[in-house]
This record gives sequence, structure tokens and C-alpha cells, in this order.
Amino acid sequence: MHKRPNSQIEQGWGISMKEHYDFTVIGTAATVTVLKTDEMPQQGKSTPVTGGNLQVWENGGMGFNICAGLSKLGMKVYPVLTYVDGRQEEFLHQFARMQNWPAEGIMDPPAGSAGTTLMIQDGNRNHMTLITEYARRMPDSDYFTPQKMEDSFFAKSDMVILTVSMAMNMRPALEAVKRHKVPLCFSMRRDPVALPDDLLKEIVEEAEIVFANEDETAYIREVFCVKKMDEIFEGRKLKHYVETLGSHGSRIYSRQKDGTIFETVADAVPPSTQGIETIGAGDGYVSGFMYGYKSGMNLRSCAGYGSSVASFVIEKEGSITNLPTWEQMIKRYLQSC
Repeated sequence: MHKRPNSQIEQGWGISMKEHYDFTVIGTAATVTVLKTDEMPQQGKSTPVTGGNLQVWENGGMGFNICAGLSKLGMKVYPVLTYVDGRQEEFLHQFARMQNWPAEGIMDPPAGSAGTTLMIQDGNRNHMTLITEYARRMPDSDYFTPQKMEDSFFAKSDMVILTVSMAMNMRPALEAVKRHKVPLCFSMRRDPVALPDDLLKEIVEEAEIVFANEDETAYIREVFCVKKMDEIFEGRKLKHYVETLGSHGSRIYSRQKDGTIFETVADAVPPSTQGIETIGAGDGYVSGFMYGYKSGMNLRSCAGYGSSVASFVIEKEGSITNLPTWEQMIKRYLQSC
């Protein structure tokens, strides 16, 4: 049974906030510029840019994308977000008001702060990511003030979704989750500064659900020195490990009551048009999957919801430009079954 979320909102955007939240989402918002090329840059060879320019950007960032996707589906979200590009301030606060998000968890950067994410996308939709002015975010920099993880960010949420945030905020976020004993979902991204191996291990030790793509999964297996995915569950709280496979769908490893690991494979939900780009698709998948998980759906449906949201994201440029309503997500998912 695919039930509409318990929300007073009929148009899809915005939610009626009370003193309870489905998710606290920790991460960043960012300005993102996509430069399109036929092939990835190579040393000693000029690379023509066939699409995109440095004067135009989209609003994105893992934490922000997931907040937006969950809100569009009717979930009640508490955002705990930092950002570094001052150009984003007006948009971000207006967007938060439109969603009825609590403002206390959105931390503004110092006046005049800059820094954006440049993504190079080749003809096969592979990506290379460049983050400008990253030196200011390094652990030994005092340019940004660490975000205080207030008790109010966590006390009234059913679950925390942790994405890779600014380096100085990752450990405080994890400690806050432990302190409040809130179930943790972790969305992986390789970032050796914000997520060194020792901290990655601690987060996976604490997480109930982990999301990672194929490359990230290979890296996690290397860090944990495991040959089989079953081993990643041993001695840990982990209930579900979700490996996204792009156009090939997703694979979910789950711990059963008897301790055995069961594998669920789900096909991708195709977009209605040829995909424009895949940036933000993973965040859309997390949004749809976690909506299903919070709603008590089986894992195959959760994966289908995630893939359905992702299929909308890739149809237009911009990570939140084409996020679906609950009705749109469900309709496309059912059509694909």
C-alpha cells in the first residue's frame, strides 16, 4: 500500500511544522557550476567546454538536496546546514522560509565569503569535482567557526541523515548523534579532509543505514579490509547497506533477525526523457528511499521510490529543479513495476 504522507500540504512544497521532525539532515548547501566537455581534461591538452559557464550556477549541496527532496515528498525536516558562498544567502533563507524549515540550524558564512563547486562532466556523464577556496575549510584554518550542534537540532527528530559536511563539523555531528541516541543514516562521499579513514570507521560503526555508490563501496571495503559485504555488518549496528549502481539500479544488503545477510536487487526507474545530467541523482535516491523507509515500506519499494526521485532529478539541469511531488514519484514508480 503506497500511502500519501501525513501532511497538510497539497501542493508538494512546504510542510506544516510542529514539535516533531521525521529527519534532521546535516550537511552543506553549495553553489554548483557544471562545465560540460566531450572528454575529461588531460595534461598538456586543451579541453574545450561545450556547455556551462562560470557566470551561472545552480543551488545544490548534498545536505540541501536531501532536505529539499524529503520536503517535496511531505516529510518534516530539520536542516543543519553550512554554506560558504555568500551569493547563496538570500536564496537559501527564502527557500527555507518557503519550506517552513527551522532557521536555527542554517549557519551563514563570514561576510564576503566565497567558494563554489565546479563539476566537469564528460560525454559519458562522468564527473570531476573541483571545490574552490577549499583551503579555508581545512582543519587548521580559523576562517570558519565550527557549527555548534545544539540539542534542539536532534531532540525531536526520529532519525538523522548525515552527509559529508565541513571538516570541523563532522565529529561534533557524530558525537551529537551518539549523545541523543538517534538512529543514524549516512550518505557517503569520498573527501579525505572532511572524512579521514578513522572518522569514516566511527560513522559506519554508528550508522543504521549507509548509502554509497560502487566506487565508494570499493573504498569502504578497502578501509575496513573486508572481502565480502557480509563482513561489514559484523559487530556493528548496521541494518542496511545500500549500494547505488546508476542506470543499473541498486543493491541492498540487509541483516536478518537470525544475523544472516540478505541481498535485495532493484532495477532503476527510467526517466521519461533522455537524462540531461546525473548530478544530484544520488541525493534524490536517498530522499526517496528514506521516505519509503520512514513510511514502513519494504526495501524493494524503498529502492523504487529512491530510483523514481532520481529519475526526475536527471531530467533537468540542477539538483532540485525537477524534484517530484509524492504523487509524481508514486505514479512513475508504479508504471515501472
